[in-house]
Amino acid sequence: AQAAASAPGFTRDREDLSRRPLTTAEVRWIIPPWPSVGAAGPAQRSPDVAPLLREIVSRPDWVPGGAVVFIITGHGRRAARAAENAAGGAAVLELRLAKTAAEVAAQAATAYRLRLVVAEPSDVPPGRVFDVLVQGQPAVTGWRLEGQPRRAVWLDLGRVLLRDRLEVALRASPGSGGPPVLSGLILQAEGAPP
Repeated sequence: AQAAASAPGFTRDREDLSRRPLTTAEVRWIIPPWPSVGAAGPAQRSPDVAPLLREIVSRPDWVPGGAVVFIITGHGRRAARAAENAAGGAAVLELRLAKTAAEVAAQAATAYRLRLVVAEPSDVPPGRVFDVLVQGQPAVTGWRLEGQPRRAVWLDLGRVLLRDRLEVALRASPGSGGPPVLSGLILQAEGAPP
């Protein structure tokens, strides 16, 4: 991952990725070949990236809401499609707390406030419309992203109850001008200072 409290956006500048400083933590990912575009299964699932995130959020200059850049290096060919070009092709970020199944079953759900941070990634006409599902249930239907390119817009999803896992899925609504985008999320325990 990039060693930054909030990584800047990508540019078309030469060596934009290779010049970025990296965290000392790294995660090895032996990616098996996948020959077809649209594959989504165990071969496309990354290993646990918690060591990378732990190093970033431990920085003294880190504040909630910052951007994280994961840099993947290696050799080989993988057939994939950019999320901007595939209405249902966006990656899914899954967060899990480090507890055993018995501990999770015994614990009461904790209330959190969930906010998504979204930004139009490029200078394209507006028109992205998407649905947001939280824990597999519809949270927002037909939300329209209306903002300037590369300017964050907050979508407050309000109170969610969680035990050990948060799953957020974005799906393009019919007639959307592009696939859904997600720049980040903020999960804040109820009663915690902002």
